[in-house]
Amino acid sequence: MDEIGVEEGGAWFTDETNLPKVTGADIEPAPPLVEVVSQEVEFRVVPEALEGDRYLQDLLENHADDLRELKEEIEQQYEKFDSAREAFYEEYPDGPTIKADDCTLRPRRAFTEWVFERAVLLNRMQRDRDKQKMKDIVEERLKGTNSADPNSGEKYYSASGIEDRGPATYEASAVSGNYDDIEENEEKIDTRLIEIHWEAIDDIGDGELYEYAVEAATILDEMTETVEELKAKLVEHEGNPVYQEDCKYVDEVTL
Repeated sequence: MDEIGVEEGGAWFTDETNLPKVTGADIEPAPPLVEVVSQEVEFRVVPEALEGDRYLQDLLENHADDLRELKEEIEQQYEKFDSAREAFYEEYPDGPTIKADDCTLRPRRAFTEWVFERAVLLNRMQRDRDKQKMKDIVEERLKGTNSADPNSGEKYYSASGIEDRGPATYEASAVSGNYDDIEENEEKIDTRLIEIHWEAIDDIGDGELYEYAVEAATILDEMTETVEELKAKLVEHEGNPVYQEDCKYVDEVTL
């Protein structure tokens, strides 16, 4: 997903990877201490490694109200974004299940997530996207890979391309349990899955369900501006490391 906004950090946030990043349809949190593959990362504005830094806490609590307020604003914006996203997930109907003589196609959780992302992208102010471009991407990138067990008779398909590490939006299961049945019907499966994803794109509109995506898109646009403002303030504070107010940690040292 194309990134929007943040390019550089400042002060304790020494480079772009230390600040939250607004992407096309999401926002990445400041980095955790350890990132575990497939494990959801908690959203944070301050990198986890710095959350216990007493001097940073003193700066936010006693000397830099502007930084603290921006941090809290981003946290609140994320909560609203996440609420809109979860509401969409709860109300979006599952994609169609297609049963044939040889195999069955079933939507995965990532299909709903994929539709939400497309809906958000279409509503972002910064995006030069349209439905036809999205359809072209599906046709170009839809790919499948068999499960970890080659004898399982299953194949997973990603509309973002397996090489792009896109999550599988659909799965195919051979009725016989024989993976060869999927391979023999690969062309038909690909054609049907492309149609399913295209239909989902066509359905994106102004209905009540998609108001959640519109709201999420607006919030991401606002967050882009807030993160940029935070970046600018961090640079400003980095150039002014001496503060006139009392600092309890300096007092502790002088006792």
